[in-house]
Amino acid sequence: MVSGATAAWVWGLPRPRSAGSVVELTDPHRWRRGRGWLMTRAAIPDDEVASRGAYQVTTAARTVIDVARSWPEVDAVAAVDAALLRRLTTQEALAQVLDRQARVAGIPRAVRAVELADGRAESWLETCGRLVFTALGLPPFVPQVELRVGDRLLKVADGWYPEAALAIEFDGQIKYRRPAFGRTPQQELWQEKRTEDLLRSLGVRFVRVAAEDLGDRRRQALGEQVQRTLSSPGPAYPAFDAVPRAEGQLRDQDPGDDGWLARADDRLGADRPMVSHPT
Repeated sequence: MVSGATAAWVWGLPRPRSAGSVVELTDPHRWRRGRGWLMTRAAIPDDEVASRGAYQVTTAARTVIDVARSWPEVDAVAAVDAALLRRLTTQEALAQVLDRQARVAGIPRAVRAVELADGRAESWLETCGRLVFTALGLPPFVPQVELRVGDRLLKVADGWYPEAALAIEFDGQIKYRRPAFGRTPQQELWQEKRTEDLLRSLGVRFVRVAAEDLGDRRRQALGEQVQRTLSSPGPAYPAFDAVPRAEGQLRDQDPGDDGWLARADDRLGADRPMVSHPT
C-alpha cells in the first residue's frame, strides 16, 4: 500500500524539499525495490489503512507519524498541523498510532512533532513561525484571533498577544497572486492597508513576518522587534474586540490553494506536480 512521503502527497499534506520522487510503499511481509519505487516491510493494522480512489494508503494519522520519524522537525510539525486543520485525523488517533509504535525507531521525534502541533495553523509559514518564536524564547501567541468592531469582522490575526494588542501576520504571497472575491492584487493590497490603518488607529500594533525573516540571518532581529513591541502595553480600554477562534479554517474560497497546497487527486499518478514547500 502507499505510505510515507507518497501517502503524505496523496493526502495533500506539505512535504519537505528533501522528499524525492520515489514512490514509497509498505507491505507487512516483504521488502522490495525497483526503479522509482521502494517497498518496506512493516506491520499495518487494518484500522490504519484507508482507500483513496482505487488505491490503499496509510491513514492520515499513520502517515504523519511515519514521516515525522525522519523528516526535519518543522516539516513534520507542518504535516501534523495540516492534517489536524483539514480534519483528516484527530489527536486521539495520533496518540493511538504513537502508542502502537512505541518501540519503533525514530518515534521520539514523532512524539515531539505531535506535542508541538496546533491544528489552528493555516499555512506552512504559520507553523514555521510558531516554532521559530519558541526557539527565540518569545512567549506563545494566540493563533487565529478575530479583530472586530461591533458586529464587523475587520481581520483575523495569524497570531495575537492580547496584553500588547500585537498582531503577528505571516506574509505569504498566495493571497496577492490569487486574491479573493475577484479583486486584483493591487486591490487586495490596498484593502489590507486600509484595514490595518483602521486597526492601528484603535491601538493595534502589527509585526509582519515573511519567510526570509525566519531564516538564521534575520530571526534574531525579528525576535528583538517582537520583544520591543511586547514591552509596552496595548490600550487600557480597547475599542475593538479580540475573539480567538476555536479552530483554524480552510481557505476554501480559492480551490487552487488552501494555505498549504492543492489537495492530491484520488488517482495516484494523475497529471499534477508533487509540490513541496521550502524548508
